[in-house]
Amino acid sequence: MSRVLRDARLVNGRRVDIEIADGLICGVHDLGTSSGEAPVDDLACWLVLPALVEPHAHLDNALIAEMVPNLRGDLQGAFEAGDAATAAGKITHRGTVARAIQAIELLLIHGVTAVRSHVAVGGDFGARNVVAMQEAKSHFKGLIDIQLVALAISPMTGPEGAGNRAALAAAVEAGVDLIGGCPHLDPDPASFIKTALDVATDAGLDIDLHVDETLDPAVLTLRDLARLVQDSGFEYPVAASQCVSLGMQTPEVQAEVAKEVAEAGVSVFCLPQTNLFLQGRDHSSATPRGLTALGALHDAMSAQGNAPSGDGLAAAQAVYSE
Repeated sequence: MSRVLRDARLVNGRRVDIEIADGLICGVHDLGTSSGEAPVDDLACWLVLPALVEPHAHLDNALIAEMVPNLRGDLQGAFEAGDAATAAGKITHRGTVARAIQAIELLLIHGVTAVRSHVAVGGDFGARNVVAMQEAKSHFKGLIDIQLVALAISPMTGPEGAGNRAALAAAVEAGVDLIGGCPHLDPDPASFIKTALDVATDAGLDIDLHVDETLDPAVLTLRDLARLVQDSGFEYPVAASQCVSLGMQTPEVQAEVAKEVAEAGVSVFCLPQTNLFLQGRDHSSATPRGLTALGALHDAMSAQGNAPSGDGLAAAQAVYSE
């Protein structure tokens, strides 16, 4: 079936007619120039955007707040509450699948057509969360694109990390789309990143790491990631989520690190909904915002020719969420 969306407004303000064939956009024409006998929907200059994308979810922990209350309200409190709930047997395979299905349904009915979800891997639960997410994912074939990231917990390095490294290998076998983790929480962040790059290379997978989710300016794992990606010649896409401590650096350091990130081709996801809530709890006044250095990153990406641009329908849309 074909139809025309008449008088649609793109991001840059351009007003167009959009031609649809078999559910896909097949043409974008100047306003009033579309022809044919296809049914017409007059949008009356309403803004038209690409479908929403959720680039950073945790579906294995979705909709868990009432069952696992975080009385402290901070990130460590969430870890502790989750560990206690797991030890008490409150977190089950069936419950995890059901909550993930409900969360995906909520995303879908609000217009999200693609979601990337980090899935905790390691510790006492090994790769079982990946199996649960695969089951939940199977209910939505043809409706929403779902990527799963193996969120390897720390430690990943040294003798103490052997069990978590084995769990990561099991997660790859179970079927994930990306390798992830939190290198800044590991005793050896650089070795964590190298391990992630090696595993991803062997498996032919992309990488999306939680990076520098802290206001401590002494922590700058993002620079290590950019350099290791460059030095290793890693061939697949790399993303870094959060990158909070970059926002605590001087403008000069922000520009230097952003340039290295851009040259390495590393994408950055800023997650304000989470980090504006979590960060700065120890600052009684002049509380930092808890966001990465978006201006410096955008300038560096623009210099590399990688910044989003275009007239709207073809442009990459940055979605900052969690």
